[in-house]
Amino acid sequence: MFVNQQVANLLNLQREDIIGKTAYELFPPDVADRWQASHLRIREVKHAVQTDDTIETPNGTRYQRALLFPIFDAPDQDEPAFIGGIIFDVTEQKQTEQALQQSRILLQDIIENAPLSIFVKDLTGRYIIANQRTAETLQLRPEQMLNHTDFEILPAETAQEFVQVDRQIIDSGHAMVFEEVIPNSNGQSISRTHKFPIYNTEGELYAIGGISVDITEQRQRERELQIFKALVENAPDGIVTANLEGAFIYANPAILNRSGYGDARVGKDTTEVTTEHDKLLAALETVRNGGTWRGEVRNHRADGSIFIGEATGFPIYDDAGQVIALGSIIRDVTEQIQRERDLQEFKTMVEKAPNGIGLASTDGVFTYTNSAYGVITGYGDELPGINVFDIYESGEVEIGTFAEQVMLQGTAQALLMMRRKDGTRIPVQLSVYVITDAENEILGTVGIVRDMSERIARERELRRNQELLNIILGNAPIVFYIYDSKGTFILSEGKGLERLGLQPGQVVGLNLFELYKDNPYTASLHRQPLAGEVVNGSTIMGSGFFETWLIPIKDEQGAIVEVIGVALDVTERQYAEQEQARLRDELIIAQQVAIRELSTPLLPIANGVVIMPLVGSIDTGRAVQMMEALLEGVAQHRAHTAIIDITGVQVVDTQVANGFIQAAQAVQLLGARVIITGIQPQIAHALVTLGVELRGIVTRASLLDGVSFALRK
Repeated sequence: MFVNQQVANLLNLQREDIIGKTAYELFPPDVADRWQASHLRIREVKHAVQTDDTIETPNGTRYQRALLFPIFDAPDQDEPAFIGGIIFDVTEQKQTEQALQQSRILLQDIIENAPLSIFVKDLTGRYIIANQRTAETLQLRPEQMLNHTDFEILPAETAQEFVQVDRQIIDSGHAMVFEEVIPNSNGQSISRTHKFPIYNTEGELYAIGGISVDITEQRQRERELQIFKALVENAPDGIVTANLEGAFIYANPAILNRSGYGDARVGKDTTEVTTEHDKLLAALETVRNGGTWRGEVRNHRADGSIFIGEATGFPIYDDAGQVIALGSIIRDVTEQIQRERDLQEFKTMVEKAPNGIGLASTDGVFTYTNSAYGVITGYGDELPGINVFDIYESGEVEIGTFAEQVMLQGTAQALLMMRRKDGTRIPVQLSVYVITDAENEILGTVGIVRDMSERIARERELRRNQELLNIILGNAPIVFYIYDSKGTFILSEGKGLERLGLQPGQVVGLNLFELYKDNPYTASLHRQPLAGEVVNGSTIMGSGFFETWLIPIKDEQGAIVEVIGVALDVTERQYAEQEQARLRDELIIAQQVAIRELSTPLLPIANGVVIMPLVGSIDTGRAVQMMEALLEGVAQHRAHTAIIDITGVQVVDTQVANGFIQAAQAVQLLGARVIITGIQPQIAHALVTLGVELRGIVTRASLLDGVSFALRK
């Protein structure tokens, strides 16, 4: 009977192709059988049922999850009138579950084949996962570790240290990295272990994981390098070593600080930190061949800037006299050059700035202004040499007060008026800062100015629009409101709130769906925009009727974040329409009464004599009206004779004929008699054929004969 567009899209059909059809007309027999079984199940249990199914579409297999539920016409109804359903496309979820299973298998393979020790313990300290490398480190087999604690497989002292670390992780809930010394048949091994808490989906800690790397050999090499590092660590010049391919092995703090790379420089190719690749490659070749190279090299800093290093490159030999590495001592000679470059870059930045930037002496005369300052003032390059007080006037503060604030506080910002060269005045925002030397003596001021004309005009227009909106909201019978994707009101304004007994902003922070949970239609109407629809509908809220428009608002990613609602109070119009409908119904009833009276007229023609002329066809309904009118007329006029003239009646069936007889008998019960006049030949033939008994009823050929007979009697 009804499906929404989402269901149609899921089935890859049009809505009109679905409505009115059975499952057997839409799906393969096996799918239709499952749907039919689910419907029978709902009718049996009379509550909602969840089903999972697959549907083959041109785009491949789709997985769906349906929540089917019974719909009753009345609370006390035993059998559901309809079956409703909400269908979710869970294809991505199924695919995710399959991918997750594959990931688990892949993860298990990685754990078993990784060159790392990987293990997991439960909170009692028993191993629940231990790969081959972990067991080998402890000189055990994995099965000897599983379901055992450290105390059961390690020396007590070592086990105690492991357990203490585990306890710290459990108590803190944070990961820890530390070194473990593990006794073995070869003496001991040193591992760097990363232990971390593992939480379940409810956020509860249920295990501890660990990943260990054997660093025994690394520690030995580090001790050998320690002596070398002690010699160069505090050298004022930069000292670096590189392998024969030119990749950095070591860099001392001096060069790291100068370059800004930190430890990230280690491992980089030497050509990656210079702009003079050819020069550096030639130097590397010289040193590889046992020579010494000296020269200047332009190097990259981490921030992209350049420093010039005066470098000496030399070979490093092993005990056999073979060159095994390259060394270099680098002295930074770019400080002065860099200062000059920075000054030039700063000047360029100031020149290109969109706001006016200028320097003024202590007596207020411009000594420098950028291009934007000249454009704003209209003076261009003529501005240096002009006093600042010649172009600035009081604005939101007095110009003299502004100048005093600069001198007393060292800075000030205000909205002032600027007098341009052509005499026009514009509003500007001026920020001024005092410049001092090393002895805190004032050298002058720097000012930054921004033309505020357009902004002030926009703000003025915005205020005007806000005022107009406030006038509309304060006088028109509307409610303007906004609610977020969860239904929480974030705005509620308008005169229409009076109809609801609310004040502006009273419902802000409250949930719309909670407020109208007893008004399902209103709640449902306001849920529709959250699906992306622009909605228009009528709602009843409180004692009022509202015509409502709902518009969804989306963010940059297309997600609905808010809904704007405008509700027009149409209560008076609704009442007027209801009154019109009532009057229209009364008119229809009156017309029906008039038509009824015209279809069975009853006319008094003399004292005690009434006549009912009938014209046209007579059906059962009109026959009943005739009897009612005849009885009411006889009683009302106290008639002793009622004449029914059927001259204008062409056809009489059995029911109508019996109606005449019953009417005559009923009139006789009131003490009157009935005279039927104007019986046509075909009517007489029909009455005889139908076997109608007219006993006790007087008949006359014409209305005139009937009237004459009645008056004589």
